[in-house]
Amino acid sequence: MTNLLRNELLKLKRSKSVKILFWYFALYAAFSALFPGEGDSIMQYGFSAPFTAFGSSGASGLFFFAAIAAGVIAEEFSQGTIHNALGCGVERRSYFVAKVCNVMCITAFIYLFSLLIHCVVKNIFFPFAPDGPRYSHYWLKVLVYNLGAVFVLLCSMSVYILFSYLFRKSVITFVVSALVTFLDLIWYAKAAQKGFGGPVSAMWKMTEMIRTGPSSDRLLSTEFLVMLLPSLCIGIISLITAYRLFQRADIN
Repeated sequence: MTNLLRNELLKLKRSKSVKILFWYFALYAAFSALFPGEGDSIMQYGFSAPFTAFGSSGASGLFFFAAIAAGVIAEEFSQGTIHNALGCGVERRSYFVAKVCNVMCITAFIYLFSLLIHCVVKNIFFPFAPDGPRYSHYWLKVLVYNLGAVFVLLCSMSVYILFSYLFRKSVITFVVSALVTFLDLIWYAKAAQKGFGGPVSAMWKMTEMIRTGPSSDRLLSTEFLVMLLPSLCIGIISLITAYRLFQRADIN
């Protein structure tokens, strides 16, 4: 298993899609930090940066993360890489676990690095305002919010992984992932603002929770956990289905 993980990590380092996506989100995080909120909004100041980076990632295209799954998983079927690995006696379960672990880890790393860039740039140009509004329990909310952000991203990636094993072609995987993400956004606009929705719906609800200091208290309530439950169910079902598809797939 250790050798498989190292091998998958090496593939990620050499993946063009991963490199492009990494720098895309890093540059966008820096660019979005240069624009403060309107009026006397809490979003103007540098201390709000840990909460605004996730919304910036979503606005720049949450479905772009599907490029990782498409390039690292789906493309291997057309390239024949997976045929070689399994032909050498690698167990399918171990191969699947190693692949999913590395894809999930690089997804979390890209977000956390973008978060760091966003915070640094925001605090350089729009530092903390002593007389401005502020959050109570600041660091606890930063931790909870960004753990939730990583959780939502990983649930989205679970869906993209499912599409990779379902279609086994990178272009189709990316297009379908973008379409489903867009439909989730429509569902949020039409019905999920006051109900339940997928990862995209959860993302936008999270951005609404931190618009003001008082509303941010909802991050420390059971409402926040309940809001994430649909994404958890979607993520678990997607990974289980992807594993079943991979186990039964005719690689030859």
